[in-house]
Amino acid sequence: MVISNQELVQGLPSPSPEEWKELLALCGDILKSWDSRGAVVLSDFEGEMPGLEGELISAAFQRTLVLDSKSLRPMPSGGVSRDMGFLLDLRCPEAVAMVKRIMESDSICKLIWGAAGDVTSLRFTPLEKPMGIHPACIVDAQLAFSSVGKRLAMSRALERVPAKSLLGLPEKASIDFTAHALNRRALNLPLAADVARYAVDDLHRLDIVLQHQRPSSGSYLEAQRQTSAVHASLLQQPSAGSAAKLAGFRAVFSKESSE
Repeated sequence: MVISNQELVQGLPSPSPEEWKELLALCGDILKSWDSRGAVVLSDFEGEMPGLEGELISAAFQRTLVLDSKSLRPMPSGGVSRDMGFLLDLRCPEAVAMVKRIMESDSICKLIWGAAGDVTSLRFTPLEKPMGIHPACIVDAQLAFSSVGKRLAMSRALERVPAKSLLGLPEKASIDFTAHALNRRALNLPLAADVARYAVDDLHRLDIVLQHQRPSSGSYLEAQRQTSAVHASLLQQPSAGSAAKLAGFRAVFSKESSE
């Protein structure tokens, strides 16, 4: 379900005032249900260079039944949630308010793959009017399978799952984010349909990893503890991640320039 009062996805018209009102009411009911149930929610953000110097464009959320909300252990039966997922336009104040409600909730557990840049952006960007979102109850699932200093890429994690579980999903590298190294936008608004699909499919990729991979401890509680420690340090010094990111872009730029 696309949440925007303007055209976020090409070909999807803006809602009328009445439709917009009904859409917000429906979203409010779903979020109230997530809060009361203590839902575990898959979360993903897309944007230009997420982090202190970047800009988030969209947020995507989908409830998952793969993990127990208390122990954060994989459920033996799992199943597929029938709750609607959201693709939210972060240019829209009402959508930002929804993101704030989800991300700051202590009752809703948010699973993200590689959360540092997203958390920094949610707190400190856009620079002219920061969203000021203080995420709570976050689990960076990436830390369940790798360390802070040497993170496992999602593409590598997907190599460890059954190939049939990935049928129908586009390649993880289907959007060229190396455009940032050349001072170009990677995501243009309104989003092309395949780009919007990519943003939502990242949730499906994370769900597949959760279904087929198990942390060595059997639970994501340790990853949650590490996530809290990393984010506490990061928010004290939000520019810490910028140097490594710029070094990576410099390497890409040098490669592009030599070709």
